This record gives sequence, C-alpha cells and structure tokens, in this order.
Amino acid sequence: MAPHVLYVRCDAAALAAPGALTWSGARASSAYGEHVTNELVAEIAAEGTPVHTGGAYGIDATALRATLRVGGRAVVWAAAASISPPPSGHASLFDQASAARGCAVVSEMPLGTAPTRWRFVSRSLLLAAATRATVIAEVGIRSGALAVCTHAHELGRGLGIIPGPITSSTSMGCHALLRQIGTQVITCSADVRELVDPHAMLALDSAA
Repeated sequence: MAPHVLYVRCDAAALAAPGALTWSGARASSAYGEHVTNELVAEIAAEGTPVHTGGAYGIDATALRATLRVGGRAVVWAAAASISPPPSGHASLFDQASAARGCAVVSEMPLGTAPTRWRFVSRSLLLAAATRATVIAEVGIRSGALAVCTHAHELGRGLGIIPGPITSSTSMGCHALLRQIGTQVITCSADVRELVDPHAMLALDSAA
C-alpha cells in the first residue's frame, strides 16, 4: 500500500527524478563490496542516474557517499523522521545529503517517531517501489537487505546482483538470489544502465 504522506527534507522534486536506481546491501560490508559499490555508483551517478539508498552503515552509506562525491542526485529513505535519522553516526552524512542540490532525505513517518522493526520493513518496500530497479552489492543469507530484493522482485522491478567470492559470508545471500530467482548479474556500469533502462541499451546496440 502506498504511504498517505511522505516527509521530505530538502528537494522533494528529487523523488520524481526519472531513471532512478536503488542501491543496497550488507551493513557489515567487506572491502570488496565497498570498492565495487564506490566505483560503479560514482560512474552511474556522475552520468545522471539518481541513486536511492536506505542510509544504513556499510553498502548503503558507501553508495550515498559515492553519489554525493560526484555531485549526483541522491535520495535517502529513513526508517524514522527526526532532525538526525538513524543511524546516529550518519548525522553529518544526512546533513550533507539534505543540503545538496537535487537530493533529499525522506521518511513516511512524522517528525519525532522512533525507529521500530516494522518501520525498517516498510522502508524496504518504499526503497524497492520508488525506483525502476534495485542493485544489491553484498548481502548475507539472513540480512535485512534481502527484504528489498523480495519487494523489488514481487513488484516486477529490475533486480541486479553483484556476485562475490564464494568464500565470503557477505555474498552468500547474493548467490542464493542468483540461484533462486534468476536475477541479472551486475559486473560493470553497463550492466547497471541496462537494468535501469533496457530500451536505451537496445537503441545503443542498434545504432552501433
């Protein structure tokens, strides 16, 4: 069910920016996941793709920082509304996002509400529904970020998974998703562009 109202800090027009992408993953991310996220997100954000994240520690924060660093458009979906939404350690990062042109921090909860488990679940649905596609860089077999994947798949949104080392616990969820629902494998920025706008990629191929 769509939220009745959204509370937006900064540029509400950021929510309507076309061709947006959700980027999420493990909170306890590895150097590999952060490196891949940093490289790919910076490239697509610099090209104009709006990037939505949950603002959590790990992959979400890496994606947000990469987007802001290149002057891209970012939307942070917070699980609770406050002057400094959780996690508290990201207060300055959220301030930076809400002050940047074309960016916003958003919540479906009114100011002063506290984060609860079901609000994080609801935030996962909004993350999946707000954009054309979702990319998961790393996710453990029991990670909460799996909820974003489930919602994206159920909503018929594009879903891309970055594979990782078979020995890495933070990639076990990614590999399980690849086996179970046959999502698109992401290995480069071109894969991400195709996930967000497959018709544009077909047009480029035809022109070539």
